[in-house]
Amino acid sequence: MNTMITLALQLLLYSVTWLVLGWVFGVRRKAGFWWSAAFAALAVGCWTAGQPNWQTSTGAVALLNLGLIGGFYCLMRGLAYMGRYPVSMLETITPLAMLAAILLLRLAAPDLVAVRLLLFSLCVGWCVVRSAWLIKQLLADVGYPGLFLPLGLAPVLILLALLGVRPFAVALDAGGTAAYLLATDSGYKDLLVLAGFLCLMLFNLAMAVVVIGGLVQRLRDISTTDVLTQLPNRRAVLDAVTHEHDRYRRSGRPYSVLVIDVDFFKRVNDTHGHAAGDQVLIGVAHTMRTCARDTDMVARFGGEEFLVFLPDTSEEQAFTMGERMRGAVSAGQHSELAPQLVVTISAGLATVAPDDATVDEVIARADRALYQAKHQGRNQVVRPSATTDSLWSESLANQPSHPTSH
Repeated sequence: MNTMITLALQLLLYSVTWLVLGWVFGVRRKAGFWWSAAFAALAVGCWTAGQPNWQTSTGAVALLNLGLIGGFYCLMRGLAYMGRYPVSMLETITPLAMLAAILLLRLAAPDLVAVRLLLFSLCVGWCVVRSAWLIKQLLADVGYPGLFLPLGLAPVLILLALLGVRPFAVALDAGGTAAYLLATDSGYKDLLVLAGFLCLMLFNLAMAVVVIGGLVQRLRDISTTDVLTQLPNRRAVLDAVTHEHDRYRRSGRPYSVLVIDVDFFKRVNDTHGHAAGDQVLIGVAHTMRTCARDTDMVARFGGEEFLVFLPDTSEEQAFTMGERMRGAVSAGQHSELAPQLVVTISAGLATVAPDDATVDEVIARADRALYQAKHQGRNQVVRPSATTDSLWSESLANQPSHPTSH
């Protein structure tokens, strides 16, 4: 069995793999179908090139060009679908026009071998370069930009160099060099097949990384995102504040937190229903996210409680941000949920201090300030003070004690 037939079988296996992944597992189904079509077309092209005396048959030449050009085009389209990148009409027409030109030249001017080879190299090369750019974007999107060099750039450069040699060699030396490069049993042909196989294998690996990396990223997003408000959840914000606290211990750059509670939220649920309560939470979340800076993190901390993490922020700046959010929420309109429904928030803030060993101490101070805000009538932002600590201690003292079993 010659190398082209072996390569065709390998590509056919890739085609079946992506067909199964797309059809059975639904992994970006359209992208999987495009990649399945790509490797099937490439397999047809390689199988044709593995047949004896294929160069003397116009039909075999047409099938070879259709398989190789169509395969690389489908590969590019699948990558575009995977990243939801637009594909222009020009990107579709150009390969088809070049393929038609190659076939017409084969019929009308069979001696213009160099021109046909140049058109083929340009068409395949453009699809390969476009695919490499898409792989670069996709790898960056799923958090693996460093893999572009081995999986995208290196094989593409090798393949482009080998594709570019033939048309210029044939044009400059139609004798010995051209005969060697076009021979079906030359070492150059074996090198081109090896480079093509390596390029497609690495492209296939890159696409697998994109799919698996995207799934991992999706799972990570699900584990750190609140389903209702689409804000970061408690786990995500605590991780971020903990990281910032470690940086504070090294650099001394302060950060602040706001613990925010929707006022009388239970009353909203009881009066207007849980669906209305959900919409209130979504609206409050959106309003606070709009008020926040790009560097801030607004997270749902649990129930109707939110935590706003403010890096590089002093207490005075945090108070200003809290007031901005409080004013924006209270000014919001909720008439579509219930006539005259007014939603307000209460907030307690805290700024990290040198004696704070953990983030829990910072958040606890903000919690105590929030308790004072509620005690004073709600719809306000309160800073930590001796009063907050006194009220907090008093509230704990007034809680009923639980009998201890002996």
